[in-house]
Amino acid sequence: MAFCFSVVDMSTGERYEMPGMWATDKILAKGINRTLVGLAIGTDAKPGDEKWKLPLDGPICGYPRHVTGENRTAVLYRANDSEEERPYCDRVAFFDLDDGRKIWSHDFPASATGTRPGAPRTVPSRTPPA
Repeated sequence: MAFCFSVVDMSTGERYEMPGMWATDKILAKGINRTLVGLAIGTDAKPGDEKWKLPLDGPICGYPRHVTGENRTAVLYRANDSEEERPYCDRVAFFDLDDGRKIWSHDFPASATGTRPGAPRTVPSRTPPA
């Protein structure tokens, strides 16, 4: 086992994917439900030994594989306050992997082309008269 962690924002029997994993020369960072966690590399960490935790407002739903030269990356996540069962992945947070500091975040407005997640409906194209 590479590492062990505890999750405080999930109920017993609740399941979520754990997207994203990144490593720097100091930290192994992992997305866990609606939290990003940083663990020190080269240590035998026990639950509660995390170097940092960055809670988000909702579950992580997307991430890049890339990290900047300054050990920073971003994650996409969903608003937790939506009444829909699977709300849009409508927020992004850019953070520092070494210290867990959120550098910035941004909300994306809902699309005017659809009312629920998924591919937008196609609109028939208009062919100009010949």
